[in-house]
Amino acid sequence: MLLHAMIFGVIAAVYLFPSEVVMTPFPEQEAQMVDLVEPAELPENLPEPQITKAPEKAQNKLIAFRNVSSVAEKPTPTPEPTVTPTPRPRDTPTPVPVKSPTPTPKELPTPTPRFLLPKREPPTPTPHEPLVALDIPKREPVLERTPENWQRPTIYDPNEPVIQPRRTGTPGARNQSATPGMPSQLSMGGPSVMLDQEGAFPFPEYLSHIEKKISGLWFPQGSGTLSLYLVIDRNGKILKSGIDKGEGIGVEKLQESVVRAMALIKRFDPLPQDYSGMALRVRIVVRR
Repeated sequence: MLLHAMIFGVIAAVYLFPSEVVMTPFPEQEAQMVDLVEPAELPENLPEPQITKAPEKAQNKLIAFRNVSSVAEKPTPTPEPTVTPTPRPRDTPTPVPVKSPTPTPKELPTPTPRFLLPKREPPTPTPHEPLVALDIPKREPVLERTPENWQRPTIYDPNEPVIQPRRTGTPGARNQSATPGMPSQLSMGGPSVMLDQEGAFPFPEYLSHIEKKISGLWFPQGSGTLSLYLVIDRNGKILKSGIDKGEGIGVEKLQESVVRAMALIKRFDPLPQDYSGMALRVRIVVRR
């Protein structure tokens, strides 16, 4: 407290007693005149001036001696305890219940009416007729002995020129061999070619050509008997063909083998020039 009072007294004295400024006049000195000399008139070797240093004034060094024992020790002030204010308890605010917004029902778009398709009624099943089993006696396969001089007919080449055979004998004999409804003279086995028209066809060599071409491309399968009907144009093109149901146990496979053979045959040789008809109808009987 004493220290605070002293500091406060010094500050008050400075403000209450202002300092005075005293102006001391200096004695006037006469100005010294200096003669100016031209640089050309100066001698070359000038003596250097000797500068004498003024003696330094002895500074009064004040040494302060203080008796340590004479200085009274100031008691260290005991710091006053700082009182920490107790914080006041804060009132906890009561939570205000938040009202949830009531959901507004959304209006659903009106569905576009669709056209209803008429219901399809399932077809009424037709009763199947019962199958009637036929008592067909089982045929025993009979293998015929192949003749020693038998040769397989060669495959017909359409690019090979057709050689018309010479006609021998009387015309009556030719007509007799190619009578409608009668088979022509064929080799052992294979299909039998017969005419299927009213007019006579007195050219047995052409019927033999049809038989050989079918036999060369036919790989027999199955068993039974069936008939193949052909309508041949004058240029040898097949205008129409058909196969009947046939008969026999393995006639289905026999039909398939005949159909494959006819698919390979594109056309036959042109009809003979002496034949006056526009087309030739033949029936080929296949037995196996």
